[in-house]
Amino acid sequence: MLWPWFSDAHASNALALEYLLEQPVGPLTGLNQLGLPGAMSRVSLAYRKPLGSFEVSGAATVPVDHVSRAGALQLGGHVGYRLPIGEHILLFAQGLAFDEQWHR
Repeated sequence: MLWPWFSDAHASNALALEYLLEQPVGPLTGLNQLGLPGAMSRVSLAYRKPLGSFEVSGAATVPVDHVSRAGALQLGGHVGYRLPIGEHILLFAQGLAFDEQWHR
């Protein structure tokens, strides 16, 4: 979480950065999330804005295969509604768009 550091993330705007490394190890070998064999990493930047009982958020993600250097750009967003029966219960709808795989 890049921002906010100390306030309630469910009640204020939030900005997050994530790095994920997917390394095939032992019996867990196979294709990565791009459908290619080998290691893959992913960087995501996400922003969320609460609007009363609703929240909207969007994210940009770039997964890259380490062997072939193939990758993709993924853009996603969602709209959520906070249910009155629980502070952390949300109903949400989301969408995802991405380009074809590109090679470097």
